Amino acid sequence: MKNFIRLFSISIAMITLLCIVSAAVTLYAPDGRTLNKSESEVDLYKSLGWYEYPVTKMYSLDGRTLICAKANVESNKKVGWYTQPMTKMYSADGRTLICPTANVEANKKVGWYTEPMATMYSLDGRTLICKKTNVEANKKVGWYTQPMTIMYSADGRTLICPKANVEANKKVGWYTEPVVSIPKVVTADSYTKKSVDIIDPTRYFDWLQTVSYPKIDSTKPGAIALNNKIATKYGKIIKILKNGTEENALYDISYTYSVYNGIICIIMDETYAGQYSEGTNFTTTFYYNAKTDKELSLQEYAAAVGVDLDTMIERAKWSTEVYQCGSVSHLYSKTLLGSTVTPIKGNYYYVKSIRLYSEYWGDYFTIDIRSFEMTNDGINVCLLLRGSYDDSTLDCALTHDLMPKNPAYVKY
Repeated sequence: MKNFIRLFSISIAMITLLCIVSAAVTLYAPDGRTLNKSESEVDLYKSLGWYEYPVTKMYSLDGRTLICAKANVESNKKVGWYTQPMTKMYSADGRTLICPTANVEANKKVGWYTEPMATMYSLDGRTLICKKTNVEANKKVGWYTQPMTIMYSADGRTLICPKANVEANKKVGWYTEPVVSIPKVVTADSYTKKSVDIIDPTRYFDWLQTVSYPKIDSTKPGAIALNNKIATKYGKIIKILKNGTEENALYDISYTYSVYNGIICIIMDETYAGQYSEGTNFTTTFYYNAKTDKELSLQEYAAAVGVDLDTMIERAKWSTEVYQCGSVSHLYSKTLLGSTVTPIKGNYYYVKSIRLYSEYWGDYFTIDIRSFEMTNDGINVCLLLRGSYDDSTLDCALTHDLMPKNPAYVKY
């Protein structure tokens, strides 16, 4: 009987234990832990942050967190929640990047920021990356929110405008550099007189002695220096004529000038002869940059107006002017250097003069540039023909892209 009672007690205990176990509830923590508790303990553990279903912690960009059922994770992602802490980062050019907070420091090293930034610009070309909250303050000390530049008017005004507007402003009279007032070129001195015949002093020789030379109407040092240089050379001739010591020398000296891109080009047309003998005519050219107050050499002038002298020589060889001055060797082509010059109709070749020969001197000669003048209509070139015995000059007209205005051609 005692054994029966003992066995019955054990059975009752096991049944009770089974009932207790069957009544246990699995609880879940947001960090992934689980816990089995009796129903009577569920409310207590729920108050301590446990849940009766699998949950996870989600994060918003503004720092909020959300404990939600794992079954709802995907739907929450669609409305801006993330499964790990995230941060919104900003680039200086306005882009944004949403990245794990753990990656923030690495992204900072490659140009990302943790708050909205702006790129600002100074007039001298510097840039500044600053917080957007500081933009207005920076504007007050000379920074801009887009690339800017200073433009200039001919009457001395200035305009600070977006670089994107430069071309449009050029069309209405604004310039990207200070507009230099181009000084006038005026006559510095001139003199004329009749020539007395060296053989018969009682009559005049059929020649009017004429000398006229200019000056740049400016008080700047560079202009004064060039004026003195010109005056020294041609003033001496006027002095000779006034003193009557020219003997049989004949002079005819005058000048012209032009202005291109702020550079004054003065051309002296000089003829020197003797009574009852042959004379010579040539030009002397002076260049003055009004912007820099400096006299320019031929090479400096070419660089200032964007011309390559070697190319100029080669292109001049395709001109009628060079071809007609005497040549013995040619290159023929049906096109003129692939240019847009209107083709000649009919069976003609363009001609480039390769070797030049002077029948007068019986000599071959080479071509160099003595001087040239840029104008709005093209380029007036003074070629220097160098021979073994003598040099001479030849005028040639080119376009701004260094094509001959009068290309040489022959029928074939």
